[in-house]
Amino acid sequence: MPEKWNKIESDYCDIDLVSQYLYMLLRNLAILFCVLIITQVSNAQSVNLKILRGDSKIGYIHVEKTSTDDSTAFISKSKLTFRMIWKYEWSSTVSSVLKNEMMDWSRLTSFLNDKPRDDKHTFYKGGKYSSYDFDDQQEDIEERIDFTTLMMYYEEPSNIKRLYSERFQKMVSIERLDQHSYKIDFPNGDVNHYHYDAAGELLKVDAFRTWFDLVFVPEKS
Repeated sequence: MPEKWNKIESDYCDIDLVSQYLYMLLRNLAILFCVLIITQVSNAQSVNLKILRGDSKIGYIHVEKTSTDDSTAFISKSKLTFRMIWKYEWSSTVSSVLKNEMMDWSRLTSFLNDKPRDDKHTFYKGGKYSSYDFDDQQEDIEERIDFTTLMMYYEEPSNIKRLYSERFQKMVSIERLDQHSYKIDFPNGDVNHYHYDAAGELLKVDAFRTWFDLVFVPEKS
């Protein structure tokens, strides 16, 4: 191939790469703007949970749900401190926005001892969901998403068979254990059991992990 064509092809690839990064930058700025606006809405509903390891409180989860005419936003912030030979501090922020009862985008960032561990974002475009972990593109999702793990803090999934995991950027199955209890097996082997009262309000989450088990319990105001 002539040298000039190699240069044209190289320039085209550079332009295409720049356009992709520019699109992602603008998309992230739009997401941040939407979060800032939506979280100012006065009808925010909040849930505070303590994270227990045995009888000891080692962290917290704070979740907020806000609604506008056609959108519902869920945002959670969590932090926990634990020791396995060394002391670790883990924190995360997770957000999802549904428009017209379908997820429009989600974002998850996490840190371990102040070092970035995850930066995952998923957005709906062109009839499917595109997902990225930092700048690495993940597998697209063509399935409709109308229920996510963040929504489990507010709503009992009575008739839900599959839902979206913001953490793993995948659809996962949910299994009914009994009348008001449900089980989710996550791709990495983690298991959560969600328990609700007769009115559909969350009572607790049993989180089974590789090294230790946790319980998330709502704190009454």
